[in-house]
Amino acid sequence: MSISVHIERLILEGLPEGHAGIGTAIEAELARLLVRDGLAGAVSCHEASRSAAPIILVRPADLQSVGKQIGGSVYETLKSSSA
Repeated sequence: MSISVHIERLILEGLPEGHAGIGTAIEAELARLLVRDGLAGAVSCHEASRSAAPIILVRPADLQSVGKQIGGSVYETLKSSSA
């Protein structure tokens, strides 16, 4: 099975400076969750827009943990749209 996810725009407010590598952390967590749990019952769905649940950052937050939280939020959104 092949899953393709395209995130055109990701709005990140309130992150510390130097957050350029956050995309890699998000991608890694999303890939980890998809490999581990998949998207049971997923069908091809093309949506113009989908909003993931907001996350709460606890200071100080390193990029790895922020990426994991965002990736998890995106995954849960994908999972709920495939159910």
